[in-house]
Amino acid sequence: GTLSNGGAKAGQVLLTEDAYAFILLASQRHRRCASCASTSSALRRCSLCRQARYCGAGCQRRDWPLHRHECAPLRKLCEQAAALPEVAEAELLLAARCLWQREAATATATAT
Repeated sequence: GTLSNGGAKAGQVLLTEDAYAFILLASQRHRRCASCASTSSALRRCSLCRQARYCGAGCQRRDWPLHRHECAPLRKLCEQAAALPEVAEAELLLAARCLWQREAATATATAT
C-alpha cells in the first residue's frame, strides 16, 4: 500500500507509470490494440499470427520487439482451440513478455 502524511485526499492519483508489460485476454484481442490497448473498430491484424491487432503501423512497430517472440507460438496455440484456459494462456504470455522485456533491458545495459 501507499502511506500518506495526510496530504493526499481519497481518490487522488499519487503515482502513474507505464506498464512494464501487459497482455490482452484472448476475448479482448479482436477489440483492442496489442500495443496501446485502445479500442477501435478498424484494427489491423498481424499478417503472421493473425491474433494480435494494431491501431496502425506505428503501434505494430513498437510492439514487434516483444511480439516477434510470441507470434508463431501464438498462432499455433490458437490453432489448437481450447488448448489452455484463457487466463492460463494470458499468464503464460505475460510471463514470457516480462522475460523478453528483461532480456532486452539487460542487452541494452551491457551494450552501453
